[in-house]
Amino acid sequence: MWRNGRRCGLKLRWGNPCGFESRHPHQAYGRIAVHTPFWTTDPDTLCDEIVDRAQYNAAFAIASDEDLIWLLGLDKRLDEAEAFGRDVIAHSGPRFQTLLHLARVLILKQAYVEAANFQARALLQARTVDEQTTALHSIGLRLFHEGQIADALVSFEESRALILESAGSTSLAELSTLAINRCQQLIVASNQS
Repeated sequence: MWRNGRRCGLKLRWGNPCGFESRHPHQAYGRIAVHTPFWTTDPDTLCDEIVDRAQYNAAFAIASDEDLIWLLGLDKRLDEAEAFGRDVIAHSGPRFQTLLHLARVLILKQAYVEAANFQARALLQARTVDEQTTALHSIGLRLFHEGQIADALVSFEESRALILESAGSTSLAELSTLAINRCQQLIVASNQS
């Protein structure tokens, strides 16, 4: 895709697509390029939210194509994010990160079946333990948003166990722990009702 008169490249990691550190240590799950965070994960909904619009705008101005999928979704510009993500896949192929970013957008649009398809394709492409755990965490997020809390809990637990066994990304393990805790809270609350 062309943006700002230049061809944007594809270089990012799932979870923290633009390499920015979150306000909370359990949410810093990617490479770190800027010290001021602009987003956080809501512990109740497990949705990412913008907390610093100026930093978001700065990230948006320099973002690669793949980063833009996540950034547009973060800004709730879901139709634009979906169209852009599909265009990136059409021009660059179905890369692991792109598939998961587009799946995340589709989850927010409640297009769960299609999101599951992209997640399955990403899981098949996973080459490292961190990629496998990231895909499992993404699947857990979809199940969580679908209301399949028990299944989401299993996916988050598998993700965290795989991370801990391999000494992988501790920040992703912490994020999975946050998700596990939320699922457990919801299961207890539903059992008490």
